[in-house]
Amino acid sequence: MDYILGLNFIMAKIRNFLYSIFGFILSFFFINKKNWIFSELDGNGFNDNCKYMYLWLKVNKPERRTFWVTKNKKLMDSDVPDIYYFYSLKGQYVIAKSGVFFTTHGLSDISTIINSKVIHICFWHGLPLKKIGNDTFSIHSSSKIWLLVDFITNRKKSFDVFFASSVYFSKIFSSALNLRREVIKIAEQPRLTSFAQSLHNNEKKWSKHIKVILYAPTYRDHMNIDEYYSQGILPLECELLKLNELMVKHNCRFLIKPHPYMPTISIDRSLSNIELFDKFTDVNSLITVSDLLVTDYSGILFDFYTLNKKVIFIQSDIKNYSLYRKGFYFNLDELEGERVLSWKSFIDDFYNLAFEDLLNKRFKGKYVADFSALEMPNVYNLIEKTLKGK
Repeated sequence: MDYILGLNFIMAKIRNFLYSIFGFILSFFFINKKNWIFSELDGNGFNDNCKYMYLWLKVNKPERRTFWVTKNKKLMDSDVPDIYYFYSLKGQYVIAKSGVFFTTHGLSDISTIINSKVIHICFWHGLPLKKIGNDTFSIHSSSKIWLLVDFITNRKKSFDVFFASSVYFSKIFSSALNLRREVIKIAEQPRLTSFAQSLHNNEKKWSKHIKVILYAPTYRDHMNIDEYYSQGILPLECELLKLNELMVKHNCRFLIKPHPYMPTISIDRSLSNIELFDKFTDVNSLITVSDLLVTDYSGILFDFYTLNKKVIFIQSDIKNYSLYRKGFYFNLDELEGERVLSWKSFIDDFYNLAFEDLLNKRFKGKYVADFSALEMPNVYNLIEKTLKGK
């Protein structure tokens, strides 16, 4: 089984490489900076900042030639406008003729070998609480094969424009991703538009419940599914049963949204008040309908601060995680929200944790945006202004 999985992984890498090379060669004949292409999450999702910028452009700037490319065949059956499949001739042609790439994770969202004339704009995919990139111990060096590819192709590897939501976070990204300060632009995150629209419409999917609680843990590098349970990151079956009893008793709904890079998990479908979502679900749609976040170290907490919603931390592996990530960008004791070290503690003290209003607003404004002041045209105009200088 491991041999087959390993072989499939290698074949997928070769396939990706061959298609990327094909699109790279085509780009020398067709590249045009009037064409903008978007993708995110290594090409697997339709979420986050790129999604909301893309949809805004489709409605408000229809004259702008914009495309979405995906490596996820399931998305091809969705209603995403002007979407193309990476593993197709049309997909590679669209990539080749696009001169401006928008990503949330890096150029691999779209392709691995990209013409150096492309302008790369990255919105990133959240605000980091835990240390990332160069600020951790996990610094990756290129293999000899990729060094040879770099030498032959002179492929694009860097960010030309990188958006950060505040000066504070711009310093974090500059250090973690080795970015020059002039590359970083301060602007609101496009995905905040979904927060504003949702609250304006005053819609709530689970309106019959007093509280909707979202559990959104972050992922751990190189951790298998059994370790997520043994280290208390995911609740055990017996804990889920007790948790469901509490949800029924207090008329609450408990939503579980795994990180996209976590292993696939499952729960007993008979749990009436607990719902597990696919790990590629757009978390923004869950944030806006939730009253309370339960997390460990996920940057989603800043979205809840933005919306003045409560946060509870379950940090069962805090010593190991902090050591592995080389710490955090914030003093955890200064973050708003109650903290427990196990699911047992969370269940035992659930009512006090969930229903006692302990939230204040000292974080709002300094580190997170005021979405009510968001104007997407300002983000667009900043992009246009920046591109004129490129």
